[in-house]
Amino acid sequence: RSPLDAQLAHDPRVTFVGGDAFAYEPPWAGEEGRGVRTWMVSDVIAYPARAVELVRRWGSRRWASRMVVTMKFQAGVDWAALDEAGSVAESLGYDFRSKHFFNNKNEVTLLLQLRE
Repeated sequence: RSPLDAQLAHDPRVTFVGGDAFAYEPPWAGEEGRGVRTWMVSDVIAYPARAVELVRRWGSRRWASRMVVTMKFQAGVDWAALDEAGSVAESLGYDFRSKHFFNNKNEVTLLLQLRE
């Protein structure tokens, strides 16, 4: 696991949580509407289906209003998994975009924002 950038780590608005991203529950879990102004950023090494699972888990519980999740591939983009992520996000009330950054050949960044 890589350490968080030092400048970002000292930002009082940022909380770094290490551990199992798929088991983690934020402190406000169960408090409806508490995650309305919360960002969730996840950059974990996992199969695409696990990234979709993370989007579904956080989105269905409204734990964050904005999410940035990396989807990593072993070789080339798994278009079916990317389509599934978009479908799940949109079905949960999130606007969805994906970005394939030049330097990350086997990775796509998923960008989600809860619709007003």
